[in-house]
Amino acid sequence: MVFKVSIFPLIYGNTTNNLDSVSRWAVGLLVFTALMLVVYLLTVIFTPERF
Repeated sequence: MVFKVSIFPLIYGNTTNNLDSVSRWAVGLLVFTALMLVVYLLTVIFTPERF
C-alpha cells in the first residue's frame, strides 16, 4: 500500500499508461523484496561474524 502511494506517481506521473491491480501488487512486492535483499546483504557485509 505504501509503495503504491509513493512509487507509482513517480513512475507514471507523465504517462497515460495504467497498470491493473495485480500488476501493481506484483511491482510493489518486487520492490519490497529487492529492498529487503539489499538490507540483508548490507547486514551480512558489515557484520559477517553473526552469519
